[in-house]
Amino acid sequence: FRSGAPIHGTVHWSQLTPLLLKVFGAEWFEHGTISVSFKTIVSHLQPVKAFIEKPKRTMAAIPYSSNTSGRQVMIWMEHLDGRVVFDGTASLQNKNNGDETTQITMVEKQLQRIKPVQGKLVFVPYPVGTKTLSVEEAQINWNEII
Repeated sequence: FRSGAPIHGTVHWSQLTPLLLKVFGAEWFEHGTISVSFKTIVSHLQPVKAFIEKPKRTMAAIPYSSNTSGRQVMIWMEHLDGRVVFDGTASLQNKNNGDETTQITMVEKQLQRIKPVQGKLVFVPYPVGTKTLSVEEAQINWNEII
């Protein structure tokens, strides 16, 4: 990374905190959730801007109920040139005991669109002690491009 060390994803939450408090109130610290998908990397001291969807009314004013629609907003962060760092959703979870009804997050929507893999994957689980019959020798030299 020529411009500095990459910034850990959770560091970005501190930039969202003032926006989340304005939308959700202090309840954010007790019941708030974030679901995002990172798109581009941010390096140390690289300026970015945090954004949050403007709700129709303050989320803290919306009572908890089995219907949680309206208690979720879109969030995203951008580089100064407009490239998206991440996008996703922020929401308040339902406090009602036993009621797990929540609005689906952006990442959950993305996961639903993924088609199951057909056939074997790159990493196939084999029992401990399995031996290969086809040994391939390999060598990596330090100054060669792989």
